[in-house]
Amino acid sequence: MKHDEQKSQFDLVEFIRYQYPNILFTISPGGLLTSSRVGGKAKKLGYNPGVPDLIIFEPRGKYHGLFIELKAEKGIISDVQKGWLLKLKSSDYYAVVCFNFNDAVQVLREYLALKKYL
Repeated sequence: MKHDEQKSQFDLVEFIRYQYPNILFTISPGGLLTSSRVGGKAKKLGYNPGVPDLIIFEPRGKYHGLFIELKAEKGIISDVQKGWLLKLKSSDYYAVVCFNFNDAVQVLREYLALKKYL
C-alpha cells in the first residue's frame, strides 16, 4: 500500500513540475525516514511526524497555503495526521487527504484557481 502512496506522490510532483513550474512547494520527508537512526536525527533537526506529504507555499483565497496528505485507496489516516490536518485548518491553511493521484490533481487545480491571497 505504501508503494501506491509513493507512486501517487511521485506522479503528483511530476505533474506540478510540468503544469505549474513556478509554484513553490516541497514534500514532507516522513516517507523517506527509513531507519530509527535517520528518524532520530530528523527529529532533532525539527521534523515532526504526521506532517502532510505535500506542502504548497502559494496563498489563495483565504488560505495561507495548501497541504495534501496522500493515501492509497484504502489508506488509513493516523491520529497524528488527523491532528496536523485539524491544526492546519484552524490556522487558515487548506489541508486535505487525497486517496489517489486524480483527486490530488483536482484539489490542486481548484485551489490554485482561487484568487491570489492579498
